Amino acid sequence: MIIRRALAVLAAVAMVSAGCSTSKEPAPDVAPAESPKVTLRHTAEEIRKGNYAFYTIWGDYRRQGYLALPDGLNFGLYKRGFDGQTLYEYRRAGERRYVRLGGDIFDGEHWWRLEHKDAAYVRQDIEFAEALGADLGGIAAVLDQVVDGATRDGNTITGTVDFTGSTARTIPRALAKPGRPLPFTATVDKKGLLTRIELQVPAAEGQEAGVWQTSVSGYGTTKAPEMPIQQLIIK
Repeated sequence: MIIRRALAVLAAVAMVSAGCSTSKEPAPDVAPAESPKVTLRHTAEEIRKGNYAFYTIWGDYRRQGYLALPDGLNFGLYKRGFDGQTLYEYRRAGERRYVRLGGDIFDGEHWWRLEHKDAAYVRQDIEFAEALGADLGGIAAVLDQVVDGATRDGNTITGTVDFTGSTARTIPRALAKPGRPLPFTATVDKKGLLTRIELQVPAAEGQEAGVWQTSVSGYGTTKAPEMPIQQLIIK
């Protein structure tokens, strides 16, 4: 009798165990986290779409602009400091091209057609910049040269860029001149797009050491500039 009861209990336990198995299914494969280098490459791709705004500081100057290609773009070169003196500002609205000149000769307020004779001394630089296309500030060219080993902590990415062997026309001259890798610190938004990057630039021939800083915004939402009608001088 005792043996029969023992067998009955074992059978019941076996039935419960069969219905409540604690074995687990194999965990699904999880894709590896995107590398910081790849994250910054995504920003380079967005920049080459030609719809964003940028702001760059280097030395005594700041360069800023916004693009909404192919409809138009606007960029300028300014002195840093309290007055932020305009050296020149260029605007293309459709096929119409304008420039306003500052410095010690012009007022930096009125716009001229780029073809006007007084714009001759900046025309070559502007036309060269236009020919660079969407990567007007050279930001995508910088991000293309991020080397392996960059790290990310929250929204901050640190690493190194190395322009050795690059033939990109848009690399900022100040960055390529030292001829060696440069450390950088970058900040990205929730989508992983660059909002700010700083590169530590050592001294080079004819160039002091400094920090090259660029901020980027307005990906895909930047509007094309309009004609500067109120300040336009028709010449």
